[in-house]
Amino acid sequence: MERELLRYLALGIFIIFLSLFSNVVLHEIGHFFVADMLDMNPSIHLESPISITGHHVSSNRFAYVSYSSYFPGVALQDVLIAAAGPIVNAIMALICAGLLFVNYKNKTASYILLLFLVVSVLSCVINLIPLSGSDGSVIFSYLMR
Repeated sequence: MERELLRYLALGIFIIFLSLFSNVVLHEIGHFFVADMLDMNPSIHLESPISITGHHVSSNRFAYVSYSSYFPGVALQDVLIAAAGPIVNAIMALICAGLLFVNYKNKTASYILLLFLVVSVLSCVINLIPLSGSDGSVIFSYLMR
């Protein structure tokens, strides 16, 4: 029993990191895809989340999409690009929920899908919070003008 619990704990930690990575990458691909459809000349940046400089450890944005905006301030195109990332996370959550519904009898598959589902929902919701630099701040800025 204890051995099985440790196995599920190790699997859970691995799946959470795998889910975080896949959510971030697919989220940014969503931004890139919409920016490319709008001919905004996007480029995707995936970097190490932690940089060590001497004895100082700093954490910066490690995945983002840059693009050429043709309009001053926040335009509708910026909102569409910003919304694309959380929409991808929501789609991932819906896919996981559907697969979880189909595979509910398989204990291991359900565990993995549930972890992916939780991380996807959290990624979507957290990105929509209007904090500086987030997708939510772009959407909120546009709505408040």
